[in-house]
Amino acid sequence: MASSVTTSTARRRTVYVRAVADSLGSLTLDLPDDAFVLDIKEEIETKHALHPPPSAQKLVFAGRVLANNERLEALAERVRP
Repeated sequence: MASSVTTSTARRRTVYVRAVADSLGSLTLDLPDDAFVLDIKEEIETKHALHPPPSAQKLVFAGRVLANNERLEALAERVRP
C-alpha cells in the first residue's frame, strides 16, 4: 500500500468488497479516508485468495467504474444524505 495513506491522523472507513461471482466471496477492508482506489485494489490483491493484480480489477460503485486516482473520501461524500 502506498505510504501516502498510512498517516495516523486520517479518518478510517470500512469498505465492503464483493466479487461479481458470489463463489469468489467478499472482503471487508479498513482503509483511511485519504486512500485512493488504487490503494483499495492493492489491498484486495493482498487479502483476496486469488491475489488479483490491480490492473485486472475493476471496481464499480453506484453503477460507475472507479478510476484509480479517485479518493475514498470523495466517494463517501456522494452517498451522504
